[in-house]
Amino acid sequence: MNPLTYYCDLPATQRLSKKYGAHLERLSAEDSLAIQAGLSISMHWIASCPGAEPELLPACTTEIQHSFDDEELIEIINQLDEELDDGWLAMQLVSGLANICSHKLASSSTRA
Repeated sequence: MNPLTYYCDLPATQRLSKKYGAHLERLSAEDSLAIQAGLSISMHWIASCPGAEPELLPACTTEIQHSFDDEELIEIINQLDEELDDGWLAMQLVSGLANICSHKLASSSTRA
């Protein structure tokens, strides 16, 4: 099972998974949730304010006061910001990250 494409396995989601999947699957729950929130905030601004072009990294950090310690992850977020010009694809990424995060949280709660 590929968590990033579990709910929607199309060429566009497969490309995202192939390019970023290995790194995104290793994210901490906190970083994953921050990216999900940033994507959702960005999509909200785009839907609410026609012509808006919010940047993903500030949406992931400033809006929810989160900081990323991994420079490679910051670069990936900036690349995603450039590539995710389709709201549908951004929301598929949110779903995939939520799936990964859900599995991690479930496995950590069963250990407790």
